[in-house]
Amino acid sequence: MRIFAIGLIGLAAVLATSKKPEGVEIQGHTVKLKAGYAFHRASSNKVYSYSIAGPGRNQISGTYKCDCDKGSGSCNADLTKTTLTCTPAGSCTGCQLTVTIGKDGKLGMLRPGGDGGL
Repeated sequence: MRIFAIGLIGLAAVLATSKKPEGVEIQGHTVKLKAGYAFHRASSNKVYSYSIAGPGRNQISGTYKCDCDKGSGSCNADLTKTTLTCTPAGSCTGCQLTVTIGKDGKLGMLRPGGDGGL
């Protein structure tokens, strides 16, 4: 898996693989879901996108992790129903969003009604 820096945009630098996960658009420092996909929160700074319909239902398409890269605080992954952005917390003044394909770079599925199998 190749990861490269896209650059600093606002408060978040974005790192992404040479391909983006299925079901999302990356616009500036915001990840936007396409129809048929949803987010699943893994932790305060880590989120998965997954398919909610079709033959690939519950297949994790991407992993998004927000880390502080300026200061010593932390970064939160802030979610709406269709968007994800990284927001600095504490003494952090800049965040880096790392995007990988699949669940942490591997294939993964969500388990309905459980912890998501994550």
